[in-house]
Amino acid sequence: IHAHRFDPAAIKLERALAIELAHHGEQHPQTAQVRISLARLDYARGNAAAGDARVQAVVAGLAGENSERRRVRAEAQLVQIAARCRIGARQRGRVALEALAAEAATMHDAGLQTGLRPLLTEARTACDGAR
Repeated sequence: IHAHRFDPAAIKLERALAIELAHHGEQHPQTAQVRISLARLDYARGNAAAGDARVQAVVAGLAGENSERRRVRAEAQLVQIAARCRIGARQRGRVALEALAAEAATMHDAGLQTGLRPLLTEARTACDGAR
């Protein structure tokens, strides 16, 4: 995705999604991870509506409070926040980011908090105006 090779990336991600759906089903965190990657691709292509729809599907599809599901939901939301801030919705992004950062701080597993830290930094950078 970072080299702007969107079409080959889309093909591989769609194939990965089909595999995850076949092996794990719709509501599994690994399936959600592929959907998050597809959302990143949508945002990189400039299709915020498609990216937002994928993020909302991840958040809605990962009900439950176990730490992995919470982490993946938070990851999806952070990807969305960073993308929205990059296209100019910074104030709204900052509000959502602070709420999500507060939720991440309540996660009792320090490893999960650490895993979200780079995404929190990415979103903060985007919302503060750095490109």
